[in-house]
Amino acid sequence: MALISCPQCGKQISNKALKCPHCNLDLMTLYSHPQPVQAIETEIPPHKTDTEQKKSQKSWMAFAAGAGCLALVMVVLWFFLFKDMLKTSESEKKKAGVETTEVSTSFPYNTYYTGIIGAAGNMTIDNIGGGFYTYTSNETSFTRSIKVKSYDRTSGHLLIESYNKSGDYVGLFDGYTNSNSSYSGTFTNYKGGTVEFRLYAKPR
Repeated sequence: MALISCPQCGKQISNKALKCPHCNLDLMTLYSHPQPVQAIETEIPPHKTDTEQKKSQKSWMAFAAGAGCLALVMVVLWFFLFKDMLKTSESEKKKAGVETTEVSTSFPYNTYYTGIIGAAGNMTIDNIGGGFYTYTSNETSFTRSIKVKSYDRTSGHLLIESYNKSGDYVGLFDGYTNSNSSYSGTFTNYKGGTVEFRLYAKPR
C-alpha cells in the first residue's frame, strides 16, 4: 500500500482510501471529476496575404536581378582590365627587347640561295618560299620541290619540307635565317640520316 497526501488537509492517507479519515473528503467524487487541464496556447504567426506574398516575391526578384547585373559588370570590367594587362605586358616585352613569336607557314622573301650541303655537295634554292632546290654531288644532279612547314619571324627558325617528283616526302631542312642573307642548319632525310647545310642569298 502506498501513501499519498490528502488534497484538502494534506495529511498522509492510503492511496486506496475512499474518504480521508481526517477531514472526510470524498476522494471518489474528487477523482471522478478531474480538474480540466489548462490548454497551452501556441502562438501561430499570421498568414501572409496574397499582396504581401507578391511584394516579397518582387523584392526577391529585384535583389536577384541586381546581383546578376553586378556580376555582369564585374565580368566586363575584369575582361577590359585583363586585356589592358596583356597590352601592358606586350609593351613591356617590346621595350625590354623581347619580341612576341609570330609563326607562319610561308616565307615572305623570294630569295635565291646557293651554298654547300654535306661534305661535298652543292645546293641552290630558287624561291625558298615555295619553289625548288637543286643538289649536285659527284657530277650527279637532281631537283626537289620544297614547301615551308613553319617560319618564326622572331627567331628566324625556318623548317622546309622536301619532296621528289612523285610527291613523296624525302626530308626536312631545319635551320635559321639571318636577316634573309643566309640559311643554315641540318637536313634530315626520310631514313633519319642527317647532313649540315649552309646557304647564302645571292642576287639573280
